[in-house]
Amino acid sequence: MNFDHRKRKDIEFVKSQLPTNFIGDEFVIFTSADMPIVDHPCKADSVSFLICIKGNSELSINLKNNNFKENDLFIITPGKIIQFFNYSEDFTVKCISMSPEFLEDSVKGTRNIVPFLLRIMDNPFVNLNSDDLSSLLEYHSLLARKVRMENLSDRKEIVRGLLHAICHEISAIYEKNHPLEHLKRTRKEEIFKAFMTELSKSYKISRSVTFYAEKLNLDSKHFSNSIKEATGRLASEWIETYIVLEAKVMLRSTEKTIQQISDELNFANQSFFGKYFKQHTGISPRQYRESRQTDPNFVL
Repeated sequence: MNFDHRKRKDIEFVKSQLPTNFIGDEFVIFTSADMPIVDHPCKADSVSFLICIKGNSELSINLKNNNFKENDLFIITPGKIIQFFNYSEDFTVKCISMSPEFLEDSVKGTRNIVPFLLRIMDNPFVNLNSDDLSSLLEYHSLLARKVRMENLSDRKEIVRGLLHAICHEISAIYEKNHPLEHLKRTRKEEIFKAFMTELSKSYKISRSVTFYAEKLNLDSKHFSNSIKEATGRLASEWIETYIVLEAKVMLRSTEKTIQQISDELNFANQSFFGKYFKQHTGISPRQYRESRQTDPNFVL
């Protein structure tokens, strides 16, 4: 696995709030009671393990809504657009977040890591039984103590060792709950998954349904019908929603000008981009940016 070595904005944000709960730009651990819940769409640039220990929240992952509830484990992977909303007042999450490089170094040599990653991609949620919940919370508590011991010799290696063990625990949990042989999709679901993968790569190139049908070597009508039957939404609606979410992320989490965002999303000009954004949100890009206080791009 190859990852680019970027500065982790989400980890940087937590560092500014909880200065003893991190290791460089690579690893951070916390409880959401210590942090504000950010309810705008954000693109993850780290890997995060989240355990809901109280309450519940609706959660959008790449446009798909889910219910994140007590005793659920949720795993976020880089590139996912995440948004929490309609969360209960007592919603509390234990979080372990790390750069992909830190995770990769921690699990080097681990057998069956590819099947584990496949399970996570298809099933980011798993409901924990009492024993599994207790075990993961013990790891979280132990990790938090070790991370705060800044003078501990070989602190990073100890944390990596514990993280390696956690990944084995989670892999075993997934094996019980989501065996690979049960992860079979219908043809229409396969088309939708391929469409979303292609959309995540090509949304800056084209907003045309025909473009994506051709990318998947499908007739436009068959492609459109498959997406509609698999999801209840038109392919054009998925494209529009994805573009608007990306625009929101850039407006909220970067210092790019609206013209630069318009160019990056391949609009003919800033005026056309503004009309497109307002059509789908009810406000202009400038109003959206100015209506929100500037927070770092963090996934919680």
